[in-house]
Amino acid sequence: MTCLSNGTTPFGILTGQIESVSSTNIAISAVQAGSSNGSLRTHFEGATLASSNVRSPTRSSSLTRAEYVGRGAVDDMNNHNMKKAELNAQRYLKTRGLTTENVFGFGKDGYVMQTSRASAVKAFYYEAPFESELEIYEYLKRWGVFEVAGFHIPELIDFDRSQQVIEMSVVMPPYILDFVDALIERPIERDEDQITALAEIFEDDWPRVKIAIWQLEEHGVYLGDVHPRNICCR
Repeated sequence: MTCLSNGTTPFGILTGQIESVSSTNIAISAVQAGSSNGSLRTHFEGATLASSNVRSPTRSSSLTRAEYVGRGAVDDMNNHNMKKAELNAQRYLKTRGLTTENVFGFGKDGYVMQTSRASAVKAFYYEAPFESELEIYEYLKRWGVFEVAGFHIPELIDFDRSQQVIEMSVVMPPYILDFVDALIERPIERDEDQITALAEIFEDDWPRVKIAIWQLEEHGVYLGDVHPRNICCR
């Protein structure tokens, strides 16, 4: 394996020969949804919506009063952010004459719902994740990248900075989604141990996942969060 001077290996430089994978062009894209109870997958009209992990503060009888109050404040802040994101999503829909068809839930970065035009709306809790993911979707749309190695990628439909909302299309598996931690033209290096761990996580799907990651890197997009909840193979 080819390594950098610091012992790390870019995903584009991997063992084995990169083989081509047949592409499938479809008109629908993907969206990430979540649950406050952890990780799940929701099936809706044939599309699988991979969720992100949302960790609620753990309660313990051994917490001191100060710790309990502190965690209570975190809960209050999280609830406030969720309600604000939901309200922003509803405002976005109203300004565009849309309605809610289905609520996918609250993910680690925002609130996600399906609209009356069969698209997905993601309202973010904070500005930074919103801007990060919007930058990637705009870049992918500009270059027409909606599929790599047979994995479908969400296509940007619209957005609203004032509400911190992104609207995208919904896809069938296999798909890649959640680009909050992705970077443009800035390689994310992983050492051999990390690559081995990913191979174990994806098991038999790792060869095709590896090719998809490599092809995204060829387009200048480097994934920061590589996990089955973001890269769904079936």
